[in-house]
Amino acid sequence: MVLLAVSSARPQPAAWLCSWASRRCRSRSPDRPLVVVCHSGSRSALATQQLLKAGLSQVANLRGGLSRWGDEGYPLESASAS
Repeated sequence: MVLLAVSSARPQPAAWLCSWASRRCRSRSPDRPLVVVCHSGSRSALATQQLLKAGLSQVANLRGGLSRWGDEGYPLESASAS
């Protein structure tokens, strides 16, 4: 599974998003699931829909985002952590 974090607050065109996703996941096999995440799950839900419409398969949104993930007691690690 590959995690793809969406941080832009501004909606992006599907072509840009797919290009960005492919650059971020160069080593991703087409068979591997892709989970799109953001803080609340809203931006990642939109990104997931755009990626699915563009023909990518096995793409899922982390519903509720990292906020819900943390609220439910799952571990979170900051980017600055080693």
